[in-house]
Amino acid sequence: MIYFKFRHNVQKDVIEKEESVPKWNQISFWDIVFLPLCFFLCFCEKISSLTRSYNPKLENVDVWYVEYDEDEYNVVMREIGIDVNGNVVWKAPWKDFLGLWTDEDFNIDFYRERFGFEMISKEEFEELWNSYPEIPK
Repeated sequence: MIYFKFRHNVQKDVIEKEESVPKWNQISFWDIVFLPLCFFLCFCEKISSLTRSYNPKLENVDVWYVEYDEDEYNVVMREIGIDVNGNVVWKAPWKDFLGLWTDEDFNIDFYRERFGFEMISKEEFEELWNSYPEIPK
């Protein structure tokens, strides 16, 4: 297992994606008919998975702490979300929520290249995980 943290605000990411959406005069017939059909057919299960994992608390997360299994599965095993005030507002997997990163199949290079993470110790992660047995509502 390796442990790391990185800054990423889900709400900012959504806003940036909305700003990059093309204008209507730049969209072709295929964009309107063909792409949505492909999207629907290819990603229905993924959409369902994201919907199950989403929680409004995700918008408050500023820093993510991640436990990543690089030895066997190459996936995130646990994640902790910290808000700008340093409070834990998200833990996953937790009850019915799989999590944001634990529900993805990103390899370690994705996190390194996209977020430029900082390594942390197992002890730091475990202390944070255990210091909040229940997530505030």
